[in-house]
Amino acid sequence: MANRPKTKTTFMLDAKLYDEFSSIVKEIGLRRDLLLNRWLAVELDYLRKIKTNSAIAEKFQKSVRLASKSEKKKVVLTLDKALLEEINAVCREKGVLRDSFLESYMTFLLRDDDQAPGSPLYTILDLV
Repeated sequence: MANRPKTKTTFMLDAKLYDEFSSIVKEIGLRRDLLLNRWLAVELDYLRKIKTNSAIAEKFQKSVRLASKSEKKKVVLTLDKALLEEINAVCREKGVLRDSFLESYMTFLLRDDDQAPGSPLYTILDLV
């Protein structure tokens, strides 16, 4: 895995969500970019299975994101070049905003509620 070409890319992410994600990953003792390189490859398999958004849905998604009151943070990640190309291609094919895909995944990793008890990252934190 260390020999794969890497590339830096910028995401605009919800600041509060990113800060929580980053803090928990650091507290667990993991490297953020390494974790995302491994886990996003698996998550892409799920994204491939969803129904493709219509052009109208994609435009709506963009307008909602632009109108959002949440503060955004510019985050630079170093990902495997092939993984980034795959993320870009699948998001484009499915009509999903790349930044929204990553935010949704981070939300899943942090989520802990009645419908989905036991956030994956908080469960790991409890174990270490």
